[in-house]
Amino acid sequence: MAAIVHFLSLLLVKQLRLSFQTTLRLHGLAEILPQIPPWKCKHVDTSPHKTTTIARLFYRDTVDCLQTLLNNPLFTNSLDFSPYHVFTPAQCLVQVYGKWMSSDVAWKIQVGIVST
Repeated sequence: MAAIVHFLSLLLVKQLRLSFQTTLRLHGLAEILPQIPPWKCKHVDTSPHKTTTIARLFYRDTVDCLQTLLNNPLFTNSLDFSPYHVFTPAQCLVQVYGKWMSSDVAWKIQVGIVST
């Protein structure tokens, strides 16, 4: 806490016009952040191989992560679920590539033409 108070008292930091000036306000803003899926840990069996420490795998539940992303209002207009093509206005001769869903690969995967 003392380090944060010292950091916030620096002239350069004061010129940044942050949305908080105290550690109490910073903690208050951190408390209202949306919850994210917690990390999970599994011990990995390494019995065929000798190790000096226990191998651990840290991960997050994929479904929980997807639910968090899909429920986040910041991504409402940013997520595409179906591929699309964009062409220039002049006679639709030139394809414009912007996001991944506008690519030919995404289109082929959707149609099922991509060879494996």
